[in-house]
Amino acid sequence: MNMSPTERYLLGAVIATANLIGMPTVNLRLFAGAREAAGIGTASFEVETLGDLMEEAVNTYGEGFSTILNASRVWVNGESVDMNTVLADGDEVAVLPPVSGGL
Repeated sequence: MNMSPTERYLLGAVIATANLIGMPTVNLRLFAGAREAAGIGTASFEVETLGDLMEEAVNTYGEGFSTILNASRVWVNGESVDMNTVLADGDEVAVLPPVSGGL
């Protein structure tokens, strides 16, 4: 591919910027059964979307966690969002399984 010096410069700048920015680091907080299934209450992941985070968490914590996740609500910074949501550095993602109980 023939590129002018200006095009090569611009392409290099885009690549360098992407390498510097990297993926955002987000905090995953697990509650109740999700915490028990994962064996941990909090963790940090470098991911781009909520869907990517859930996939990484399932890969990390296994099938038992996946089962709990399928029945859970997932919130980003206290709001219900869809799995395509793009995450930002420092976002807090909470996995809230259904809880039963009472008197």
